[in-house]
Amino acid sequence: MLIANIATYPARERNRREAFKSIAKQVDVLNVTLNEYTKVPRDLRRIENANFYFPEENLRDVGKFSFKVAPEDDVFLCDDD
Repeated sequence: MLIANIATYPARERNRREAFKSIAKQVDVLNVTLNEYTKVPRDLRRIENANFYFPEENLRDVGKFSFKVAPEDDVFLCDDD
């Protein structure tokens, strides 16, 4: 399975929309850590292959490592901009 892991926070809202859509089209699963969020932002709700994680504290870029994957998965660590 092709998986992309990404972490974001509110200050990146303007830039992330197009980046996330582009990445999601290229993988089976898009895992997103939503630092400083309490709900999925409206612009990300339409990404059907996305999983979302809300950490208790801002994990910053390390949030990319919050998801479990299988040894046979190909995982790409992506930026939100």
